[in-house]
Amino acid sequence: MIEKGNSVTNKRNLNLDLIRCVAVILVISVHFLHNNEFYENILVGKKMFLMTMIRTYSMICVPLFLILTGYLMNRKKLEKRYYKGIIKTLLIYIIASIFCILFKKYYLNSNVTIKTAILGIFSFKNANYSWYIEMYIGLFILIPFLNMIYNNLKDRKDKRKLIATFMILTTLPSVLNIFKISGQNAYDKLTIDWWKNLYPITYYFMGAYLCEYKNQMNLKKSTNLILIIFIIILSTIFNYSRSYGKLFEKGAYVQFESLENVLLAVMVFLFFNNLKLDRVPQIISRLIIRVSKLSLGTYLISSIFDTIFYKKLNEQILNVPDRVKYYLLIVLTVFFCSLFTAWIMDIIANFILKILENTRNKYKIRKETTNAIK
Repeated sequence: MIEKGNSVTNKRNLNLDLIRCVAVILVISVHFLHNNEFYENILVGKKMFLMTMIRTYSMICVPLFLILTGYLMNRKKLEKRYYKGIIKTLLIYIIASIFCILFKKYYLNSNVTIKTAILGIFSFKNANYSWYIEMYIGLFILIPFLNMIYNNLKDRKDKRKLIATFMILTTLPSVLNIFKISGQNAYDKLTIDWWKNLYPITYYFMGAYLCEYKNQMNLKKSTNLILIIFIIILSTIFNYSRSYGKLFEKGAYVQFESLENVLLAVMVFLFFNNLKLDRVPQIISRLIIRVSKLSLGTYLISSIFDTIFYKKLNEQILNVPDRVKYYLLIVLTVFFCSLFTAWIMDIIANFILKILENTRNKYKIRKETTNAIK
């Protein structure tokens, strides 16, 4: 992509980098609720309503990452070089896990042994938020086959049917299976929900679709923004009223696969993807790109700073609703601390990758020399 208005020329889509930046901040934002005891407090009052709103719009963090994956990787093919693309992701995960292990052992004084540390890496337990890596590895393996399905459909209509089918499997339960019609404590099941955990594939296909038909998905910015605000307000009112006077209910209607998150994630993605960023100053565009590249490490390592800063917040502010006043301060503090640590992790990862590349090149040269002698 050519950046007009500055001297930067590259192939990166700055809009997608900006979306990734938004997504990682929303990840840290949704963890604000997890770490400040929001879920252990009765939902009553304006401050708890505001916290509910924060959770409502922050829950599109993972959907945005998944849509981005489909948008960027829908042309990947089943070939050896494709699978090499996950090496740095795994390396960042391992480094983040080691950082978390050291934090738990020397800061939290946890009983960590070499055995439990190694097992924790394989079981995705060392880094508290590494469930995403476990999910992404599976998605990454499936992507060439998902692309075969998507790209071999003959027209736009069939691709819409594919997405609609996955929405029936993953999203429809969040609409129909949330009522207690029989009067029992449990929700009555009106549609199948066994397949709802396939939601990453639903978002992946949405991303592929938005990429292919991006030129036909241009909403007016004002209309798009109004729809985003409308969805947030309506969803917040619905979520708050469902749990009013009791603990927040983590029903299907507020999970990653829910209809409210599908609609909001798509609207937010379209809004940022359609922004005109050709006149963004060079220093800002470089900052966006840098944060985007460090987003995975920032996500994974943020649990360390969550542990540090929320402990202090909760000790100082005993009334849970009052903690919402510190929302921006603590989210930005965790973000910048995590970003700086992710930068260090990236330097280490690149150093290791360089060593591996040099070792591979030396082995290749030695092998070619041996063959030439023979």
